[in-house]
Amino acid sequence: SSDLAGAAGRFYADPSTYERSNHLASEQVFRAARRAGISRAVYTGTVAQVLQLDNAYAHSKRRGAQAARREAGPDMDVVVVHPSGMIGAHDRKPTPLGRAIADYARGELKGVVGGGSGYIHVDDAAAGHVAALVRGDPTREYLLDGDYWRTRDLFDELAAQCNRAAPRVLPVGLAHAMAIVMAPLWGAFKRTPPITTFVTSYLKLGPADPSRAEQDRQALGVPAYRDVPQMLRDALAWFEQQSVSAEAVGPK
Repeated sequence: SSDLAGAAGRFYADPSTYERSNHLASEQVFRAARRAGISRAVYTGTVAQVLQLDNAYAHSKRRGAQAARREAGPDMDVVVVHPSGMIGAHDRKPTPLGRAIADYARGELKGVVGGGSGYIHVDDAAAGHVAALVRGDPTREYLLDGDYWRTRDLFDELAAQCNRAAPRVLPVGLAHAMAIVMAPLWGAFKRTPPITTFVTSYLKLGPADPSRAEQDRQALGVPAYRDVPQMLRDALAWFEQQSVSAEAVGPK
């Protein structure tokens, strides 16, 4: 069993959405799993927990992991994994990063927030989850993290792949100050601000420990992670396929 559901949107007018979805719902899911006789389960945390991010999202995920572990016992092992920013195909919602990639590919994104993030191919993250379920040690938590890239470098690579100019980069400190001011103004109308503290607080953090990520990868026995250029190629190919498919079934 694996708990992947949760609230990871970049803005909720009601911040308690994080708590209800990431903490209380996880508690209910893992309690139900134990009562149903599930012997092993995986909780999907976040690299934000590893980096000690201080916001409503990270706190709710931390409490969710604690709740999942409380439900563990002699009859059910719980293994926790912490993926970083995932890029790749099948980003249906899409995630905030997936939306930025798709918007840029369509020529609709002119600016991005600076800072940086660790990234992992979504298929590598999935393989890490499966490995954790099959052979993970329930006494430890695994970091699923590939390479750390600055936002500027990420979109320079994306620009090269799309053969278009790179977007402007807004310094992350300035963006974070703007996001703090915007949140109550946009929230009053239940709208998502163009810049949110969910994004800026994460992009300010810096990299996770690469040696720990490599040790955890080896401990799980999964192959070397794909690099960021490959992640972007796979994401772009999938978004392009979705665009073509939508056009094919659209009105004539």
